[in-house]
Amino acid sequence: MKKSKLIRSLMPFLTVILLYVIFRILQPERFGNPNSMYVLVQQTFIHSILACGFYYILSMDIYDLTVGVNAIISSMIGVYLSNLIGMPGLFIGTILTGCLISFISSFLMVNIDAPPIIISVALTIIYEAFSVLLCSGNTTLSVDSAYRFFGKAPFDMIPGIVILIINGLILRYTKLGVYIDAIGSNAKLTENVGVNVKKYKTIAFICCGLCTGVYALNSISYSASVAYATGLSSVTSIFKPVMACMFAIAFKKYINPMISLFIGCFILNIISNGLLTNGLEAALQNVVVGIAMILLVRFSSMARKFDVVK
Repeated sequence: MKKSKLIRSLMPFLTVILLYVIFRILQPERFGNPNSMYVLVQQTFIHSILACGFYYILSMDIYDLTVGVNAIISSMIGVYLSNLIGMPGLFIGTILTGCLISFISSFLMVNIDAPPIIISVALTIIYEAFSVLLCSGNTTLSVDSAYRFFGKAPFDMIPGIVILIINGLILRYTKLGVYIDAIGSNAKLTENVGVNVKKYKTIAFICCGLCTGVYALNSISYSASVAYATGLSSVTSIFKPVMACMFAIAFKKYINPMISLFIGCFILNIISNGLLTNGLEAALQNVVVGIAMILLVRFSSMARKFDVVK
């Protein structure tokens, strides 16, 4: 039993090594050099912030498609406020907007008697239209280079490290972490034992919004610009975070979910970079991502089946 648990605990780490070796053998000159791997690590920390936020709501079996467009709008508001009051405006704009949008989404999803996925689709369409209006006829908005402190290495990894540590402690040692697992396992049973399910769902959404705001701050600093979204295009930006969350859920009995979440993001970045260096077309890359998503859904659902909340 202990040996089996040890093997399962090592599987994520062994997967990283295996993928690296495979792509390194296939493209020894184009894949796996220290500089490219360092860039992948930086990108993984940034993506992990959004995945951390999504983990709160996905653990409760809620799929909120607005997270991607929330990050876009938060970045835009941050850019506008940075033009007015400088660096504090970038911080305030991104983080408060992320929390506010998530609160609005949670209020509607928690209180309206309809599938949350339907509400999130409608909200995503509305939010995307708002992102177009914020661009005022432009395709993108850019932040001043003077405010891009978290866009350069190694400072671009600091927000991700802090968010991963804080969320890891919250999920492991606080009542919120216990109740999130309980609600995800059986919401009705959790409510019957006296837990205010709506309250903790709202708190989880706000935590997601906080992470989304930090991600927006980190992302706009790293990329320097943000573009509006239309036609549900913002949903594609959450595919990697969602898959990383499913990876974390599948291994949460063996590893702290935030560690496995980071490894999941890193694995996905290795796969994307490895396929790119091997000249695989974008359409075929999406096929691989789709297959990976199906497998992760299967593994995460199997993990839920044996959840026991004490």
